[in-house]
Amino acid sequence: MHMQSLPGLAFILKAGAAVFASSLPVPPLSPKTTIAIQRPSSMIRPATRRSRYFVAVTLTGLVCLGMIVRFYGLSLRPMYDEAASWTFARLPWHSFWKAMWDYEGNMTFYYLILRLWVHLGDSQVILRSLSVLFGVATIPIVYLLGLRLFDRRAGLIAATLITVHAFHIRWSQEARSYAMAVFLISLSTLLLVSALKAGRARRLWIAYVLVSALACYSQMLAVLVLAAQWIWILANGFPILRSRIVVVASQLLLVAPVGLYATFNNRGQLAWVPALSFSGFLDVLRVLAGAAGTGRRGTAASMFLYGGLCLLALMFGYTSSERSTRLGTTLLLLWLLVPLGVMTLVSSVKPILVDRFVLMCLPAILLLAGSAIDSMLKWGRMGQWVGAVAGFAVLSLSLYASRAQYRTATNQTDDYRAMTRCVLSEQQPGDAAIFYTPAAHMSFRYYATLARAERTPTVVFPNFGDAPTGAQPLPSREQIEAASAAYPRVWLVLDWNSINLVPEWKDAVPQLYQALEQNFTLEEEQAAGRFQVLLYSRKH
Repeated sequence: MHMQSLPGLAFILKAGAAVFASSLPVPPLSPKTTIAIQRPSSMIRPATRRSRYFVAVTLTGLVCLGMIVRFYGLSLRPMYDEAASWTFARLPWHSFWKAMWDYEGNMTFYYLILRLWVHLGDSQVILRSLSVLFGVATIPIVYLLGLRLFDRRAGLIAATLITVHAFHIRWSQEARSYAMAVFLISLSTLLLVSALKAGRARRLWIAYVLVSALACYSQMLAVLVLAAQWIWILANGFPILRSRIVVVASQLLLVAPVGLYATFNNRGQLAWVPALSFSGFLDVLRVLAGAAGTGRRGTAASMFLYGGLCLLALMFGYTSSERSTRLGTTLLLLWLLVPLGVMTLVSSVKPILVDRFVLMCLPAILLLAGSAIDSMLKWGRMGQWVGAVAGFAVLSLSLYASRAQYRTATNQTDDYRAMTRCVLSEQQPGDAAIFYTPAAHMSFRYYATLARAERTPTVVFPNFGDAPTGAQPLPSREQIEAASAAYPRVWLVLDWNSINLVPEWKDAVPQLYQALEQNFTLEEEQAAGRFQVLLYSRKH
């Protein structure tokens, strides 16, 4: 598969290059082609050669720092959900598309890119480095957004904050689509703002539509950010609906399959998400503030700082004499509140609120914080002191949270590798295996491949044929008896951390025991962290 096989990717890269090339302030275009978010010419300060050099050096330093903190400790955490990514990326094409349609459509675009990436190798570092690159690439995008919406300093502050933000670092180290989704959503917003300022820039509009669609195919909930963008456009009366009706129709057409899939192919993919609770909602706010692992005091300080900075950003933004600043503040506020609010409301009926799902809102928070610090720095000497202290405090807490995050990862045991070792060390030819849940099966396959195991037990449940998914069928006693009937020994692997999340899964465990005890004797039982590994031999 070559890059040319990814529809529109080359075109998007060209349009992105155009955005970067036009990132410094320029004199406004003629009134016929310019949208109202263009700053007045009296407010534009042409960038000097010295300021351009400073921005280039600072951004280069931030990108290098972002790469260091994201590559550091990249192999510490075990593979669990990421093993599913590896499994899908290695499937034959017909099995891949079947798995996507049956159950795994949420991250389709990420899996397509990963199919190319796995040719570099199967190690944890290689698989996760794709997300690292998307995480690092988000840093200059955030700067450009800050520049477009506010000014250079606000953009640099926001870029600095995302560089060391513990939550963003954490999910930039995961072989899942979350870092890619944040990058694409941020790029989508940048292209939208740039297209509105340029007015008749057809390439920017086309690139915006394509990038927005790809964001939704990397994480379906990204459609909520697109909704926020269009609420912003409609609320502020931008005259583009009639002139850009093809753009609107194209975006709806490209994104419509996401809504259809979510509506008609709901087969319990989110059954593991806990019910909405006040403590769960606070956990989401805590990680958005980058306070994971900082204890009560660190959490309170981070939430207070980010909450205060966001409120100050709203105050400064809506009292500003510049319409462009007010519009930028509104866009960021909608980017934050629409996805978070919709997910919270829906979760009262169908739980979907998970901390990593709202990672896509993080750039909005950091841009608001950057604009608040930038505004304080314009107050004079007192404001400069207050802004500097606020910025230093936020960065210090972020670094502290990142350190705590690395320490937690270092102390984490690799239960998945231990479970795999336990089975491989005592397996015999002709063994069968039952994995409850399927994600445990995919982790086993991944670690068995890394260990270059010559053989592995035949997985008889769940049996997805040549298109494995993360679906969890509930086993009946008859199904288990029929699946294990032809084997002398059966391994039963139970993932209690996952089983305990869903009452229906937990209630089905006794049937597993009863079905196996009918024809088998329990020979051995071992604990491997979150896993319980049992070996049954057929009765004589």
